[in-house]
Amino acid sequence: MRLRIDENKDGSKNFYILKSYRNEQGKSTTKIYKKLGTLEELSKLHEDPYQWAAEYVKELTELENQKSLQIMVGFHP
Repeated sequence: MRLRIDENKDGSKNFYILKSYRNEQGKSTTKIYKKLGTLEELSKLHEDPYQWAAEYVKELTELENQKSLQIMVGFHP
């Protein structure tokens, strides 16, 4: 997962979390996983919205990686 910050024509900035995946044809693509909000909204909630967003993306990535861990179990007949 990664963070994307888009700037609109009016100067406002939107924060998005993007997730990369492979589609049915095997091509790599991305989709919006979650919209965090605008810079103005996040500034009211967090002292440094850029740092908070980066840390939040890192936490989500770690959780996603934990879900996809494979466990190999040995078997001897």
